[in-house]
Amino acid sequence: MGLYSLVNAFLKTELVKVQEARVHFDSMSNSMDEALSRNAASTRARPSDAADGRNALTAVGACFAHTTMDYVAQINIAHAQKDHLIVEAVRVQSRFHEN
Repeated sequence: MGLYSLVNAFLKTELVKVQEARVHFDSMSNSMDEALSRNAASTRARPSDAADGRNALTAVGACFAHTTMDYVAQINIAHAQKDHLIVEAVRVQSRFHEN
């Protein structure tokens, strides 16, 4: 397997997964911002609105935490794969120069 095919396979698999996780993270980040704004804007005059805001904030916060962990995990996996890719590239180059 050549160096080009190793890099190309890495880009197609791992970096696409990281980009997808980033899109989900950005979406959940926006949802979290909206939930925080709604919770902050709720008035004390209407306790039911305040309770709904807290419940929504709790739900979105939990989902945001899970999405953040997934995103960080994908980044860590990509970095681990990148390290193996670099070692394999050095091995391929050394074999190329031996011949």
